[in-house]
Amino acid sequence: MDKEQLERVNRALAPWMPARRMHRHLVMALVGLGMIPFLRPDMHMEFLLLAWLVLPFTSPRVRATVAGWFGR
Repeated sequence: MDKEQLERVNRALAPWMPARRMHRHLVMALVGLGMIPFLRPDMHMEFLLLAWLVLPFTSPRVRATVAGWFGR
């Protein structure tokens, strides 16, 4: 892989592979909480699924990435 390809891959993966440890732990916790409604539907915790969908959009980086996908 040449340097240009490597830079392109790094730019593409940057929002999903945060460098800060705290952010990584928050993402892992969010994924874990988001799985509860699927693994234990008897707990009726559908609001966690909603939080799993909404919380990432509080990050400016995620909002900018999604806006880039839709050309805004």
